[in-house]
Amino acid sequence: KRVAASILYLNDPEVGNFAEGEFYFANRSNGEVDEAVPVESGKMIYFTSSVSNLHGALPVQRRTDSASDAEPRRLALAMWYVTDKELEEYVPTFKDSKQMPAADSNAQKRYKPKRIHDPNDPTAPRELFTIPIPTRLDIDGLFQSMGEYLVFKTQQSRPPSWKVNRYAEDTLHVLFKDHSAMFSIEFGVASDDDSSAAAYAESCVVVERHTDGRKPASLQYMLQESVLLHAVLDVLSRLVLEGSDHDDERDYLDGEVERARSTLPARGA
Repeated sequence: KRVAASILYLNDPEVGNFAEGEFYFANRSNGEVDEAVPVESGKMIYFTSSVSNLHGALPVQRRTDSASDAEPRRLALAMWYVTDKELEEYVPTFKDSKQMPAADSNAQKRYKPKRIHDPNDPTAPRELFTIPIPTRLDIDGLFQSMGEYLVFKTQQSRPPSWKVNRYAEDTLHVLFKDHSAMFSIEFGVASDDDSSAAAYAESCVVVERHTDGRKPASLQYMLQESVLLHAVLDVLSRLVLEGSDHDDERDYLDGEVERARSTLPARGA
């Protein structure tokens, strides 16, 4: 069971030639930055693991007051604290990673191992579905397209029922207005599908639901989550199938999208 987490800053802005990039705690009522922690090498932020501690990190920017042309680089160490060692998340060693050509923007080193959650932990996220991402597609472009779509989609109602936040560089958090739950969309996760058809996709998108573990998601949340996730699947289906010229690949991707739809109870009109 994961009970807490911490972030340790490893370098200063002057050394990493960056600005901003602060870790922050978000306001539960609107998802905006509530408290940002200035970056200072050796400083650690510690917090308990629950939806009550919504958090994220501001985008890293290049320093404007530096003559260096080095790429901005903020270093930090993320740590999670658990009560059962057998349920710790698996982190592969470097030698286990597949080496991809440097020119490939989706290099294997960018793919993260899929997290394993304790099914008996009420605070652990629940995986809803995964969608394979063809190797030919750019993950950063997919992430940007999905983020822009969700911001547009959730702003169509007034007042908005959902708040979309960017968590780290590859994950979107979508928080419902009653704060009973939220879902996350994580890109760049290494695929664990070992079927022959899965050769078209080495990574996937993982969608999970998060609650605080004390009470279940509200009925209103569950209904609206389902409708919004069907819309998300419409967008993902279009993005992953675009440019596909292999029937086997299209059949595989169509099947995975439909399998994801089968886990959702409702669809908007």
